[in-house]
Amino acid sequence: MEFEFNQPDLYTESSHLNFFSGWSTKPNFERVKAHLNSVESIFAVERGNLVGMITALTDKTMFAFIPLLEVREEFQGKGLGTKLVNAMESHLGKMYSVDLVCDQDVVPFYKGLGFTEWTAMIKRDRSSL
Repeated sequence: MEFEFNQPDLYTESSHLNFFSGWSTKPNFERVKAHLNSVESIFAVERGNLVGMITALTDKTMFAFIPLLEVREEFQGKGLGTKLVNAMESHLGKMYSVDLVCDQDVVPFYKGLGFTEWTAMIKRDRSSL
């Protein structure tokens, strides 16, 4: 498995079909591609196939927010998500705050990586996806 940094062209319309499976509303390809062109990103590639990705918004000094961690279903539970989070934290360098918002079912995963459950406020507009 190889990690590629900031290579949004690895994300194609055909690879899009393999991601966002747990989302109630799957974002469209164009929205995801635009996101990938504006953030820090790491792509996990195995045998030429995109199998996972993580993105971060950052001021490159103190703060970062991880909006996406996606791993293809057949690669979940094998440590790839952990490797992607660790790679992103290493890529970002020492930050005061690395935040993310996640569903309740993956809280234990992030706690295992040193994240702390916290209170957050969010506003979502699924029609924009």
